[in-house]
Amino acid sequence: MIKAEYKSRISNVLKGIPDACEAVFLWNDQAADKNFAYLTGLSDSTLEGSALLLEKSGKLTLFSPSRDQEILENSGSCDKFVVWKSMKDRDKMFEKIFPKYHKLGLCFRSLSHASYCALELIIGHSSAIFDVTDVFAKCRLIKSAVEIEKTKRACAIVSELTVILPTFLHEGMREMDLAADVEYHMKKMGSDKPAFPTIVAFGSNTSRPHHSTGDTVLQENDIVLIDFGAEVEGYKSDITQMYFVGTPDWYKMHMHNKVLGAQEVAIKMIKDGVKSKDVVEAAKEYATACHRYKDGWIHGLGHGLGLDIHDSMYPEVFKEGMILTVEPGIYLPGKYGVRLEDDILVTKDGCEVLTDTHKEYQDMGQTYRGMNRAIK
Repeated sequence: MIKAEYKSRISNVLKGIPDACEAVFLWNDQAADKNFAYLTGLSDSTLEGSALLLEKSGKLTLFSPSRDQEILENSGSCDKFVVWKSMKDRDKMFEKIFPKYHKLGLCFRSLSHASYCALELIIGHSSAIFDVTDVFAKCRLIKSAVEIEKTKRACAIVSELTVILPTFLHEGMREMDLAADVEYHMKKMGSDKPAFPTIVAFGSNTSRPHHSTGDTVLQENDIVLIDFGAEVEGYKSDITQMYFVGTPDWYKMHMHNKVLGAQEVAIKMIKDGVKSKDVVEAAKEYATACHRYKDGWIHGLGHGLGLDIHDSMYPEVFKEGMILTVEPGIYLPGKYGVRLEDDILVTKDGCEVLTDTHKEYQDMGQTYRGMNRAIK
């Protein structure tokens, strides 16, 4: 028996697919398709090689290698469960299924070219193919109560961790050491796994938004950036915190306060019906008003959050029920950078900040509030 939560998701997807489309086929051949998890609630580890057929009637059939039969057959994730014992059996099964449908929906974005070519050989000319990627993307933008609850649990873990995280810092440690500490404690606090590989940057490495955590050693007066997230039952949190070792540097603190102010501007503006470009422009204008930072804004304000860490880009218009990050940043190449990131739920009259983090500049557990004078 499929749970009501997933029946609702199936119904929403079916409402969005073209009328001419008779069925949707998802295949976890080369990589796991998060849309598969969206319709079934099953984890990636149990979906390797599996396939899913959603018929216009709403019937959901799960096809799986025999190795996962014991896990899947009583999972309550589908109406029908079919097992194959070999790749040859699988291809014969597909060859019998596809001719029944003259118009079939696939998620192109989730299929590798190799997987698409393999399907094309099996399907032949029996079916016309539709891309239904955007149908799933639109459905996943608005989160259900169940999805919100799981995301809040993931956010609670990282929020709790920020309280003790400054105590991990000590001169002489490597970036990879701190990343390991963060991921270990997230697991101890209830995270199934990290939402993504933790980014830790010390000193001048903070000027690179996607720095690869390495063996750089933490030194006195270093600025520290930590970008991390927890995952709970597939749903993710994503935050970025800044810390300082030693006496706070005035210029770095000024940049921190400009980024913090830009984030506050954005959070105050976001609500149902507001255009995202207006929010992004206002935040960017605040952050780069100082001439010193005019070229320092080099990425967007945030992204959607859900089953994928980048569930979507910002929508044109914010809608109630969306979960997003707000992460302004300023970067001075070769010197340092500051990024502050929190997760929010869009509501009718504003937004709820899901991550409860210290936003003041932090030095080994002590917080500093910013200076008000401006840099010309």
